[in-house]
Amino acid sequence: MAGGTGGAGGGTGGVNGTSGASSSGFVAGGAGGNNGVVLVDGPDTFGPYGIGANGADSNNIRAESGSDGGVVITWGGGLGGTIKYTAPTIVTVTSAGVDGGSVQTGTPGLQPNSIGVGGVALNYAPISRNWRATSTGNTSFAWNRALGFICTGSNITESELKTWGFTLVDVPHADDIYLDKFSAAVDGNFSIGYAIIRHAATSISQSTFVTLAMLSDPIAGRNSRSSDSNPFSDGSFPYGKGPWVIPTPGVNEFVYLWVSDTSGSDTRSVTVTYTPQ
Repeated sequence: MAGGTGGAGGGTGGVNGTSGASSSGFVAGGAGGNNGVVLVDGPDTFGPYGIGANGADSNNIRAESGSDGGVVITWGGGLGGTIKYTAPTIVTVTSAGVDGGSVQTGTPGLQPNSIGVGGVALNYAPISRNWRATSTGNTSFAWNRALGFICTGSNITESELKTWGFTLVDVPHADDIYLDKFSAAVDGNFSIGYAIIRHAATSISQSTFVTLAMLSDPIAGRNSRSSDSNPFSDGSFPYGKGPWVIPTPGVNEFVYLWVSDTSGSDTRSVTVTYTPQ
């Protein structure tokens, strides 16, 4: 007697189950097929899923064939609740650049800056379309949009955002925020990070600044550097490659990206990913 045929693999790359062995008596069904379905989450792979059912054991002339494999994925809380998945949003902002030593100004708000060794201005410029370099006399060096975030139920008001140099249309409610990559034609060191300012702060200079990464260019002149292809560090500590985590803002927090440029840069680009709340 012939054993039962295994379940079909099904799907692209699926593998059929094996048939049960021939026998003069009791016959075992074939093993179930494999649909070849896997789930990929970043660097992690799960599966394969969708294993076909084994053929049924039988005393008949031929054992019964197994069922084809199937895949059911449940996402969310289960128990009949609504399942919701929001695709991440990817945003890239750009800026022509800034001359070294210039002070960033713009309306609304005032740009904080500190003076480094030799009187060079260290411009902790928020990535905001409102800021411009005073050395140009126009907005040609302003970012094309802002990179700032609040949470659902935030206490941050629209008037506060304007005071700090941001417009509400550029400030999404977000979590799972990442700085993916950044690049610039650098003439020295170019730092990037996030800053947090709290509800009721009267000046953006009251922000807390955190450095995430840096581009470094020891070669004379302005040279293109990218976080995902060129060496970058502060000369003593390598920051590694992205993505870098940006914290989800609390109800009293506004989180935004900033850059610091000691000696000038141009063709600046920053890419972030976040999940809309």
